[in-house]
Amino acid sequence: MAIRNIKLIFSRKLMYTSGLFSVAMTIDRSEMAKVDLLERLFDLPVIDRMIEICGESRMIRALESYDLFLSRLEDAKVRSELKAVEPENHGNASFRELKNEGIASPVSSCAYMKARFTRLIQFIEPCYFSASCV
Repeated sequence: MAIRNIKLIFSRKLMYTSGLFSVAMTIDRSEMAKVDLLERLFDLPVIDRMIEICGESRMIRALESYDLFLSRLEDAKVRSELKAVEPENHGNASFRELKNEGIASPVSSCAYMKARFTRLIQFIEPCYFSASCV
């Protein structure tokens, strides 16, 4: 159960953010340009899509976080530990490390969102971005 939980944190965050950022890229474009851009972006694997949108330099920390996640899951000892984690006991060090990394992962950085999509932000409710994103 712990392995599934960790995978979902990383994969959902990556999928959601790449979709949100892809749609945000279409602001102020014609209908046809939006369709063309979205088709091109959604043809890319998720990580490549995020690099295309954000730029490789802005994705370095996020890719390091994702690499940590993959390397830990490939480690037989860590994988065995995670398999033994009971749903009501999430105190295991490996589980906490990966869970915290997944939560803190900068993939869906509010600061980047604000910087890259300033025109879009004016249409999103101000309460969407909490004080922690400043």
